[in-house]
Amino acid sequence: MREHKTIVIINGVDSEIFYRKSRAKKPKSFNLYTIEMLNIIEALLIGADSPFMYPKGITTLSNITSWDEKKLSVKRLSNKVIRLRSELPQSCLLTYKPLGKKEEWRYSIIKTAENIKSAKALRDRLIRAIESKDIKLSKAYEDNRKN
Repeated sequence: MREHKTIVIINGVDSEIFYRKSRAKKPKSFNLYTIEMLNIIEALLIGADSPFMYPKGITTLSNITSWDEKKLSVKRLSNKVIRLRSELPQSCLLTYKPLGKKEEWRYSIIKTAENIKSAKALRDRLIRAIESKDIKLSKAYEDNRKN
């Protein structure tokens, strides 16, 4: 159930932001240091090096939705996003959708230097932790990082 409905301009389009307080009773036990989480952070960081900003409202980096789960090799994306929220600055990761459209909720990082720096630092921590566990990153992932 939504507790707030806020309308703002995101990427040049009137959008609805979704946020609510967690009703979880159990402590969070998601493992942050997985290749799934790394895939999500990488997808959210697409566009971080571009100087483009919308003249009005909020500009975000690339967005992902539940439709991207297969491409990202992720199950239950929303649960992973909840875990990422606890590691990133409070106003870094948005959940939103264009107003009046029947689309999936989008997850995206607000494009600011601080948010990009925090997300990249988290990505680097994930890589170090995964490599220290001697989990091999896929060749496709390594090739993608070089580009």
